[in-house]
Amino acid sequence: MGQIRQVPGCNSQVIGVINVRGVIVTVVDARRIYNLGSKEVDDDSRIVIIEVDDERSVGLMVDMVHEVKDIPESCVDMMAENREGRSAYIQGVAHYQDNVIVLVDADVMFASAL
Repeated sequence: MGQIRQVPGCNSQVIGVINVRGVIVTVVDARRIYNLGSKEVDDDSRIVIIEVDDERSVGLMVDMVHEVKDIPESCVDMMAENREGRSAYIQGVAHYQDNVIVLVDADVMFASAL
């Protein structure tokens, strides 16, 4: 996973920063974003790099990654903006290879952390 350097004065969701191929990337803790209990980093822990926009990437510390899939847009059903009961973090649902995959809205997730 590499060394995460702490940055004093950051939002509590921010763990620190890492260097990814010469680019400094902020790392946030998924557990802190969702108000889950803390967990020690172990061999399964991973940092998923997410491109927020053309100029910013964010690292998301997660407990584990099962697999990475390239899902065609035709398999994705986007959530309606005004749908009642909709979680602000859910962007849509994909039906792919006999699986239902919940798509997280990275813009909403990182809005409070960055």
